[in-house]
Amino acid sequence: MTKLTPNYNSYLLRLWRDGPGEAWHGSLQNIADGTVRLFADVDSVMSFLKTQTETNTSSGMRALFPIGTAGARSSRREITHDDQ
Repeated sequence: MTKLTPNYNSYLLRLWRDGPGEAWHGSLQNIADGTVRLFADVDSVMSFLKTQTETNTSSGMRALFPIGTAGARSSRREITHDDQ
């Protein structure tokens, strides 16, 4: 699967397990083209998402998380995670 734009990706995440105490499995459906990828475990889902969002900046990965009530677009702060 290729990235459609360098600045935006949208996926529908589904998680399930076959029974209590069993491993979680996952799938990601690309909203833009409908492609579905299946994953044996949650770590594989996260690894795929990391490859889709890696940056070449020296400050590490950055993401915006809403603060306060759900849907409050005006109150956001930047969180930086350094991969070291």
